[in-house]
Amino acid sequence: MDNSRQRRIARRLEWVIVALFGFLIGSLVVIYLIVPEIYTKALLQQVVAVERYTLVGLLFCLAVVVFVGILIVGVMRHWRWLFWLLLFAFCCSLLQIPAMLLQMMKILPGEGYPVWYSVFRMIVAAGMAGIGVWMIWVYRRYGVWGRRGMVEGASMAQ
Repeated sequence: MDNSRQRRIARRLEWVIVALFGFLIGSLVVIYLIVPEIYTKALLQQVVAVERYTLVGLLFCLAVVVFVGILIVGVMRHWRWLFWLLLFAFCCSLLQIPAMLLQMMKILPGEGYPVWYSVFRMIVAAGMAGIGVWMIWVYRRYGVWGRRGMVEGASMAQ
């Protein structure tokens, strides 16, 4: 097995996941700035006509940003348990697509989100499922985080 190829694949997986998390944080902030009512609705609160940006919505966004930041640290440090958690979550995100389609067709009770937001969530879910499939491939070929046979103390930056 070519060790440099394994390192490249492991590094690529790491950076794709970190880039996805960065994209999700950016999306969270942009959606909060443009349509903060989505987060108020997600938190099951009444939309107050006077206040467009609620403190609860802001705290929710900040909590998500902190949580994703911790996930980024875990990806960069190759936490084994996080690999399995992300693999499960990414593969299960595929279930969002049919659920959203059924909500948009009014077969399932919908959450009342705008259509653009539902389509955006389906696209992100498809991307996450693709990363999940890639993670399975990397695991089967190179182990957790693509590091089978690598010295644990070795730097990935080589």
